Amino acid sequence: MKLHVGDRIHGYAGGIFGRDSYDCRVVEAEGRDWIVTRNDRGEAEFVDRERAERWAEPDDRSFCDEECGT
Repeated sequence: MKLHVGDRIHGYAGGIFGRDSYDCRVVEAEGRDWIVTRNDRGEAEFVDRERAERWAEPDDRSFCDEECGT
């Protein structure tokens, strides 16, 4: 799936943000080969675009907090 600014990624996201990251986040910036997200705690996270786009189910709420924004 191609990710763009404003897209919301829920929960664990297949581990693309690390095995201990379960925060929901919004894509805040994008480049040719990278994206930056901001999680619900206000922390920015950088990830390689190719790695992020391997996660095919950004709407999977399996590990999503009940209070997650939509």
